[in-house]
Amino acid sequence: TLQPDRAMLSTLSLTLSYQVGVPSGRAAIATRSAGGPAMMARTPLMAGNWKMNTDLDEAVALAKAVSAEADKASGVDVAVCVPSPFLIPVKEALAGGKVGLGAQDCHWEDAGAFTGAISTSMIKSVGSDYVLAGHSERRAGFGDSDAGVNKKGL
Repeated sequence: TLQPDRAMLSTLSLTLSYQVGVPSGRAAIATRSAGGPAMMARTPLMAGNWKMNTDLDEAVALAKAVSAEADKASGVDVAVCVPSPFLIPVKEALAGGKVGLGAQDCHWEDAGAFTGAISTSMIKSVGSDYVLAGHSERRAGFGDSDAGVNKKGL
């Protein structure tokens, strides 16, 4: 059985920089430099992408371990992006904690003949808080493009 360790609990930092009407990047720097409003303070989000790892029992055990550690952390939001078959059992394992749940990808259509794909409404219906879109592995291995990723998020 898989035992969660520090390597598995490693995370990546995601910056949620898109907010309607709030400048980001160079536009934000130029706005602040010109005496305009500063960007709103945001809580960092640390999300772990489990990729195509774990079986069901391992996923539930890892979720519980992440939740226990996240409950000790302050000043940061935490999420796990899990393989789609484990969204519901991992959500149940995270219940009562502060860890958000994320899916690893989505399709931009709400429904249709897209075998193996999942829509954002499907993901939302099982209690997921996030969707990881535009990951470099999806781009390299599956040919995801900027245009396709934009359809998923806009």
